[in-house]
Amino acid sequence: MNLSPKVQNILPQCIAWRRHLHMHPELSFEEVETTAFLLEELGKISGLELHTPTRTGVVAVLKGAYPGRTIAIRGDIDALPIQEETELPFASRVPGVMHACGHDIHTSNLLTVAEILDRTKDQWKGKVKLVFQPAEEKEIRILFDDKTFRFYDTRTDSWEVETGTYQIMIGSNAEEMLLAGSLAVNGTVTEGGYSRESLPEYFNGEIKNISDDTFRRLYGREIPDGSWSGEIRMNDAVCQLYYGKGIFGKLFYGVLRILLKISEWQGKPNLNVLFNYNMPIRGYAKMTGGFVTMKMAEALTEMANGHRIRGTAHLIKAAVKRD
Repeated sequence: MNLSPKVQNILPQCIAWRRHLHMHPELSFEEVETTAFLLEELGKISGLELHTPTRTGVVAVLKGAYPGRTIAIRGDIDALPIQEETELPFASRVPGVMHACGHDIHTSNLLTVAEILDRTKDQWKGKVKLVFQPAEEKEIRILFDDKTFRFYDTRTDSWEVETGTYQIMIGSNAEEMLLAGSLAVNGTVTEGGYSRESLPEYFNGEIKNISDDTFRRLYGREIPDGSWSGEIRMNDAVCQLYYGKGIFGKLFYGVLRILLKISEWQGKPNLNVLFNYNMPIRGYAKMTGGFVTMKMAEALTEMANGHRIRGTAHLIKAAVKRD
């Protein structure tokens, strides 16, 4: 086989990379040492921009000397649960795990591509993303129940499921989606009771600057004026703790607001903070795996309403009894 001088020069390194990877295989979602090895080797290439969007795996970005389109080259890094019996000098050193599907070759080849592209980046245009993909051998299953796609129709005061095809996207944040798919759902209503003609915003998602009249039609009733009276209830959202009479609720609200502002400054929404910010208070008793009981949530609500001594006593009692 006739290889170019550039490839001939790096071929010994490519072989060394492959043999190291073959000796140290890791199963899907467990490629921690492999990822560390990749970051170390890729870090030696000065022109690369490295990203780790998931716990394992690496995305390396390299820019050419001239503007142009972006392409991606993928290589998988995980191994299989197979015992190697080849007796090669570079055979797997991990019992029951082996690179039996060639992913060690894919990964070393991609490292070689990174090295060659960096050496020749003054000769090509555009951008190249080198994706070292973890868990290629795994099939990801996402289970949905009957509550996943339902919504509360404020006009009929009932839970409904809208018939249609839903786009499912998974990513580290709203701007970096790693997986995408679709699912057809046979619901209880068609178009959720809203027509595309009267409420196009409901279907196209362009809701940044809709008019009050449009929002009234979507909401099905008059828009709340934002004022608050009475006490915080278990079904109220955490963000409404701002209106509570107790310092506990205001303090918790303030912490969440600061975290939201930080995520805005960083340019990436913090989905965990947003989830807590908009979750009903009773949700803490449902979402913490028993760490917060319903009685404890009720006691925290009392404290948010200014009943600090009574609420604290009820909180301690509920925490001890775990009810």
